[in-house]
Amino acid sequence: MEFTLFLGCLVLACAVMVGANSGIHFAVLSLVFMAVFGSCLVVIEGGSFMPLVVLLVYLGGLLVVFAFCVGFTDDPFGMVGASKGFVLFCWIGLLVGGVCMCGHLWGWWVVGVSGLVDVEVVGGGAADELLGVGLMYSSGWGFVVICGWALLVTLLVITGLVRGCCWGSLRPF
Repeated sequence: MEFTLFLGCLVLACAVMVGANSGIHFAVLSLVFMAVFGSCLVVIEGGSFMPLVVLLVYLGGLLVVFAFCVGFTDDPFGMVGASKGFVLFCWIGLLVGGVCMCGHLWGWWVVGVSGLVDVEVVGGGAADELLGVGLMYSSGWGFVVICGWALLVTLLVITGLVRGCCWGSLRPF
């Protein structure tokens, strides 16, 4: 459980580093680490095939977006967390994360993540990784819609970041 908490903290740290970087190279490296740590979390919880597939699909999409964005950037090596407010924010985050980690390790509180959702299939015979797919599309349709909306917003943000002054994504090279 401690290793799971540690990996969760690493995912959170990588998410902060994505937002704190002005250079796209460092932000993409943080996204790669975040994808790997997230897949490790799923493997620890018992998945074997699905984390690998999700990691490969995510890294493939990330490679396309990275190649597209690098073609339009001027500064390949931006500054990492240049403002004093960001440094203060990181120290406060480290302090809160350390208190939470120590509180969990010393037993001040107990947080469990295993077995939050119980899906039982009688007479199934399907692999354990595939049991939640039907549930996601039947009962979890709202989650699928929210994820699709988030992907659309991400696409629009990336297009807005790399667009020209007036041509948008249709400008000549």
